[in-house]
Amino acid sequence: MNRIIRISLAAFAFAIFAAPYAEAQTVTSITVTPNNPGIAYGTGPSGTQQFTATATLSDKSTQDVTASTTWSSSNSAVATISNASGSRGLATSSAVGSSLITAIYSGHTATARLWQLAHTQSQIIQPSTTGTGINLELSNGAKHYVAYPDAPKPLLVVFLGGTGSVPSSYTDLTDRAAGLGFGAIDLRYLNSVAAGSCTTDDNCYRQLRGEVLFGQGVRYGIGSPYDSLLIYVNQANSVVNRLVNLLDCLAYPSSPSRPQCANSQPSAYWTQFLVSDSSSPYTTSNYPHGVVPNWSKIILAGHSQGGGNAAYAAVFLADVLHRDVMFSAPDDSYSGSDHNCSGAPITTQSASWIRVTSTTPMSGLWGVSNFNEGIYGSFATTNWCHMSDGSHPGVGNPLHGTLTLVDDGASDPLGSQQLQTNMPNGSTMTNHFSTAVNGYYSPGMTDAWDYLLTGNGAD
Repeated sequence: MNRIIRISLAAFAFAIFAAPYAEAQTVTSITVTPNNPGIAYGTGPSGTQQFTATATLSDKSTQDVTASTTWSSSNSAVATISNASGSRGLATSSAVGSSLITAIYSGHTATARLWQLAHTQSQIIQPSTTGTGINLELSNGAKHYVAYPDAPKPLLVVFLGGTGSVPSSYTDLTDRAAGLGFGAIDLRYLNSVAAGSCTTDDNCYRQLRGEVLFGQGVRYGIGSPYDSLLIYVNQANSVVNRLVNLLDCLAYPSSPSRPQCANSQPSAYWTQFLVSDSSSPYTTSNYPHGVVPNWSKIILAGHSQGGGNAAYAAVFLADVLHRDVMFSAPDDSYSGSDHNCSGAPITTQSASWIRVTSTTPMSGLWGVSNFNEGIYGSFATTNWCHMSDGSHPGVGNPLHGTLTLVDDGASDPLGSQQLQTNMPNGSTMTNHFSTAVNGYYSPGMTDAWDYLLTGNGAD
């Protein structure tokens, strides 16, 4: 009996003295969700977005602390955020643009970026009407897709789709870019041959990508003229020639008469993306002596094959891109000895062009992939590690090159330029589509788009 009483008293005493210590958890960090939301045009000005602050405690548990957090907006002209009881964390937009939302709780700070998206317009343009020798497209979905806001930024997003795709497969992403304030072009180009056809031939990757971008036998950029055995792309139908002729058409729809290119922007908006250059192999109706894209004002982006082409351009153009954004790309690789991002030996090797010193610095390269892409994009993140500008290895390095998991795309990227989603979306192919393609992208992927296209709000 006495033994039972002694044990009970000991347990009682432990409970009394241990309980306060069990409850005295400290806050180790806080997070804000959603991380990078956009308020769609039509819901603002005066559109709203509720933010939530979540504290992580020292015992790894989490707690909603929204109502106890102090909130602020870096740009009150775009959005304000409430600290009033009952509405803390509720942001209200007042103008198109972005604002950094800051949350402070128990000495810890977290941020998220809010976007008020712009009103946009869009149109489709028959490629063959823009310049001499450019192929005719029979379906509307295969024509160039152009979108822009009422008052665009002096930057242009040019997007290249994946193998066998057409611009209509990516209109959501293109419209989102326009909503962020960019002029945006989803360029129709010759993409019928997959880069994956080169898996046993390293040089094949260079020849295929170079010819698609610049045209067969054309000397442009820092590479040699290209001659692919897999595809024939003449100079007229190269990505660069199609782009400069489309921009010429948008700038001068009446010279010559090209009514499909008529748009609400002044000529000067589109001509800022063109540079007269007598040494250029490319010409247009209004630049008969040579013209090139003004790459310093262009964000070149692409998915799958298109993302690999964008990356190839970043490496081999003679001029620096404003930014390069790779969606599930590049996957260029073949059998051979190499190492992964951790330095461990692997039996798959990056294509040699991946390691060529890039003209565009690594700070200008950004990317997102899906962990579950399988053969369609699983090597992209390894290639990101192996890319270099001669001073810094790896996309985003030296400061922003850590591969960061963003769940479905909406989680905090933590400043990284290498993002990865882990959301399974069915097959490896649909997972491959999940980063960019209409009808397949993950629910939070638009947050990742905003982050990547604007360079974490830099633009």
